[in-house]
Amino acid sequence: MDFLEGFLLGPVWSDTEYETRRHTGFFWLIGWITAAVFFWLLLYPERYSQWLFVNLTSAIVLTVILFIATPFMSRFYYKVHFLLKIPMLFIQIAKFVLLLKISLHIGLARYQINRAEFPQQLLEHVNQTIENSTVYFETLGRGIGMLLGIIAGGLIIVSTIIGIVLLATLLPVIALLVFKTLQRLLDELIYRYIFHESE
Repeated sequence: MDFLEGFLLGPVWSDTEYETRRHTGFFWLIGWITAAVFFWLLLYPERYSQWLFVNLTSAIVLTVILFIATPFMSRFYYKVHFLLKIPMLFIQIAKFVLLLKISLHIGLARYQINRAEFPQQLLEHVNQTIENSTVYFETLGRGIGMLLGIIAGGLIIVSTIIGIVLLATLLPVIALLVFKTLQRLLDELIYRYIFHESE
Protein backbone atom coordinates (compact mmCIF):
# COMPACT_ATOMS: atom_id res chain seq x y z
CA MET A 1 0.00 0.00 0.00
CA ASP A 2 2.87 2.36 0.80
CA PHE A 3 4.36 1.78 -2.64
CA LEU A 4 1.05 2.45 -4.38
CA GLU A 5 0.46 5.61 -2.36
CA GLY A 6 4.00 6.82 -3.02
CA PHE A 7 3.74 6.26 -6.76
CA LEU A 8 0.27 7.75 -7.18
CA LEU A 9 0.42 10.67 -4.75
CA GLY A 10 4.02 11.64 -5.41
CA PRO A 11 6.72 12.73 -2.94
CA VAL A 12 5.12 16.07 -2.07
CA TRP A 13 1.99 14.53 -0.56
CA SER A 14 3.12 11.03 0.36
CA ASP A 15 4.65 10.17 3.73
CA THR A 16 6.13 6.87 2.44
CA GLU A 17 9.75 6.13 1.50
CA TYR A 18 8.86 5.67 -2.16
CA GLU A 19 11.20 8.42 -3.35
CA THR A 20 14.27 7.00 -1.58
CA ARG A 21 14.09 3.64 -3.38
CA ARG A 22 14.54 2.69 -6.99
CA HIS A 23 11.53 1.27 -8.80
CA THR A 24 13.02 0.58 -12.23
CA GLY A 25 11.31 -2.80 -12.51
CA PHE A 26 7.88 -1.27 -11.98
CA PHE A 27 8.40 1.22 -14.80
CA TRP A 28 9.66 -1.56 -17.07
CA LEU A 29 6.49 -3.52 -16.24
CA ILE A 30 4.32 -0.54 -17.21
CA GLY A 31 6.29 -0.18 -20.44
CA TRP A 32 5.95 -3.88 -21.31
CA ILE A 33 2.21 -3.90 -20.63
CA THR A 34 1.67 -0.75 -22.71
CA ALA A 35 3.81 -2.14 -25.55
CA ALA A 36 1.90 -5.43 -25.46
CA VAL A 37 -1.44 -3.59 -25.69
CA PHE A 38 -0.05 -1.45 -28.52
CA PHE A 39 1.06 -4.45 -30.61
CA TRP A 40 -2.20 -6.27 -29.85
CA LEU A 41 -4.29 -3.31 -31.02
CA LEU A 42 -1.99 -2.93 -34.03
CA LEU A 43 -2.82 -6.49 -35.06
CA TYR A 44 -6.50 -6.25 -34.05
CA PRO A 45 -7.59 -2.68 -34.83
CA GLU A 46 -11.25 -3.71 -34.58
CA ARG A 47 -10.70 -3.89 -30.81
CA TYR A 48 -9.53 -0.27 -30.80
CA SER A 49 -12.85 1.27 -29.74
CA GLN A 50 -13.39 -1.37 -27.04
CA TRP A 51 -10.06 -0.76 -25.31
CA LEU A 52 -9.61 2.94 -26.02
CA PHE A 53 -13.22 3.92 -25.36
CA VAL A 54 -12.20 7.54 -24.70
CA ASN A 55 -11.24 9.48 -27.82
CA LEU A 56 -7.97 11.43 -27.95
CA THR A 57 -9.48 14.86 -27.29
CA SER A 58 -11.51 13.64 -24.31
CA ALA A 59 -8.50 11.78 -22.92
CA ILE A 60 -6.33 14.92 -23.11
CA VAL A 61 -9.00 17.13 -21.50
CA LEU A 62 -9.63 14.63 -18.68
CA THR A 63 -5.90 14.21 -18.08
CA VAL A 64 -5.39 17.97 -17.81
CA ILE A 65 -8.33 18.28 -15.42
CA LEU A 66 -7.01 15.49 -13.20
CA PHE A 67 -3.47 16.88 -13.48
CA ILE A 68 -4.69 20.14 -11.94
CA ALA A 69 -7.27 18.70 -9.53
CA THR A 70 -5.45 15.74 -7.96
CA PRO A 71 -2.94 17.82 -5.94
CA PHE A 72 -5.84 19.33 -3.98
CA MET A 73 -7.25 15.87 -3.39
CA SER A 74 -3.84 14.48 -2.41
CA ARG A 75 -3.39 17.25 0.16
CA PHE A 76 -6.14 15.76 2.31
CA TYR A 77 -5.56 12.08 1.49
CA TYR A 78 -4.13 11.17 4.90
CA LYS A 79 -6.88 13.07 6.73
CA VAL A 80 -9.85 11.17 5.34
CA HIS A 81 -11.35 7.80 6.27
CA PHE A 82 -9.87 4.67 4.70
CA LEU A 83 -13.02 4.06 2.66
CA LEU A 84 -12.57 7.46 1.01
CA LYS A 85 -8.92 6.77 0.24
CA ILE A 86 -9.80 3.93 -2.12
CA PRO A 87 -11.76 6.03 -4.66
CA MET A 88 -9.11 8.76 -4.34
CA LEU A 89 -6.45 6.23 -5.37
CA PHE A 90 -8.62 5.05 -8.25
CA ILE A 91 -8.87 8.64 -9.49
CA GLN A 92 -5.07 8.85 -9.40
CA ILE A 93 -4.82 5.56 -11.29
CA ALA A 94 -7.29 6.87 -13.89
CA LYS A 95 -5.02 9.87 -14.47
CA PHE A 96 -2.05 7.68 -15.39
CA VAL A 97 -4.18 5.24 -17.40
CA LEU A 98 -5.48 8.17 -19.44
CA LEU A 99 -1.90 9.29 -20.07
CA LEU A 100 -0.97 5.84 -21.38
CA LYS A 101 -4.13 5.80 -23.48
CA ILE A 102 -3.04 9.08 -25.06
CA SER A 103 0.30 7.45 -25.91
CA LEU A 104 -1.54 4.51 -27.48
CA HIS A 105 -3.87 6.80 -29.44
CA ILE A 106 -0.90 8.70 -30.90
CA GLY A 107 1.07 5.54 -31.69
CA LEU A 108 -1.84 3.72 -33.32
CA ALA A 109 -2.69 6.80 -35.41
CA ARG A 110 0.87 6.86 -36.79
CA TYR A 111 1.37 3.14 -37.41
CA GLN A 112 -1.10 0.79 -39.00
CA ILE A 113 -0.69 -2.63 -40.57
CA ASN A 114 -2.83 -4.84 -42.77
CA ARG A 115 -3.17 -8.10 -40.86
CA ALA A 116 -3.97 -10.08 -44.01
CA GLU A 117 -0.88 -8.83 -45.86
CA PHE A 118 1.47 -8.60 -42.87
CA PRO A 119 2.84 -12.21 -42.97
CA GLN A 120 3.72 -11.87 -46.66
CA GLN A 121 5.25 -8.42 -46.14
CA LEU A 122 7.28 -9.72 -43.20
CA LEU A 123 8.55 -12.69 -45.23
CA GLU A 124 9.52 -10.41 -48.10
CA HIS A 125 11.37 -8.10 -45.70
CA VAL A 126 13.28 -11.04 -44.19
CA ASN A 127 14.22 -12.36 -47.64
CA GLN A 128 15.25 -8.91 -48.85
CA THR A 129 17.40 -8.28 -45.77
CA ILE A 130 19.21 -11.60 -46.11
CA GLU A 131 19.64 -11.09 -49.85
CA ASN A 132 21.17 -7.64 -49.34
CA SER A 133 23.52 -9.02 -46.69
CA THR A 134 24.55 -11.90 -48.97
CA VAL A 135 25.29 -9.49 -51.82
CA TYR A 136 27.42 -7.39 -49.45
CA PHE A 137 29.63 -10.39 -48.55
CA GLU A 138 29.69 -12.09 -51.97
CA THR A 139 33.20 -10.77 -52.70
CA LEU A 140 34.49 -13.22 -50.06
CA GLY A 141 33.33 -16.16 -52.14
CA ARG A 142 29.98 -17.75 -52.91
CA GLY A 143 29.85 -20.19 -49.96
CA ILE A 144 31.36 -17.93 -47.29
CA GLY A 145 29.51 -14.90 -48.60
CA MET A 146 26.17 -16.70 -48.39
CA LEU A 147 26.91 -17.98 -44.87
CA LEU A 148 27.99 -14.57 -43.61
CA GLY A 149 25.06 -12.95 -45.41
CA ILE A 150 22.54 -15.23 -43.69
CA ILE A 151 24.16 -14.66 -40.29
CA ALA A 152 24.38 -10.88 -40.75
CA GLY A 153 20.84 -10.70 -42.15
CA GLY A 154 19.54 -12.71 -39.20
CA LEU A 155 21.31 -10.42 -36.76
CA ILE A 156 19.85 -7.36 -38.49
CA ILE A 157 16.33 -8.81 -38.31
CA VAL A 158 16.67 -9.77 -34.64
CA SER A 159 18.18 -6.35 -33.81
CA THR A 160 15.31 -4.63 -35.62
CA ILE A 161 12.70 -6.59 -33.67
CA ILE A 162 14.46 -5.91 -30.36
CA GLY A 163 14.75 -2.21 -31.26
CA ILE A 164 11.05 -1.92 -32.11
CA VAL A 165 9.99 -3.67 -28.89
CA LEU A 166 12.42 -1.58 -26.83
CA LEU A 167 11.18 1.65 -28.41
CA ALA A 168 7.55 0.69 -27.83
CA THR A 169 8.44 -0.06 -24.20
CA LEU A 170 10.52 3.05 -23.50
CA LEU A 171 8.30 5.72 -25.09
CA PRO A 172 5.35 5.28 -22.68
CA VAL A 173 7.79 5.08 -19.75
CA ILE A 174 9.44 8.34 -20.85
CA ALA A 175 6.01 9.95 -21.22
CA LEU A 176 5.10 8.74 -17.72
CA LEU A 177 8.34 10.05 -16.18
CA VAL A 178 7.93 13.46 -17.86
CA PHE A 179 4.32 13.61 -16.69
CA LYS A 180 5.27 12.71 -13.11
CA THR A 181 8.00 15.36 -13.17
CA LEU A 182 5.53 18.02 -14.30
CA GLN A 183 3.04 16.81 -11.70
CA ARG A 184 5.67 17.13 -8.99
CA LEU A 185 6.46 20.71 -10.04
CA LEU A 186 2.76 21.60 -9.90
CA ASP A 187 2.41 19.82 -6.55
CA GLU A 188 5.28 21.86 -5.09
CA LEU A 189 3.81 25.13 -6.36
CA ILE A 190 0.40 24.33 -4.88
CA TYR A 191 1.98 23.09 -1.65
CA ARG A 192 3.96 26.31 -1.13
CA TYR A 193 1.84 29.05 -2.63
CA ILE A 194 -1.76 27.88 -2.15
CA PHE A 195 -1.52 25.94 1.09
CA HIS A 196 1.31 28.24 2.24
CA GLU A 197 3.46 25.44 3.54
CA SER A 198 7.23 25.09 3.28
CA GLU A 199 9.79 22.44 4.08
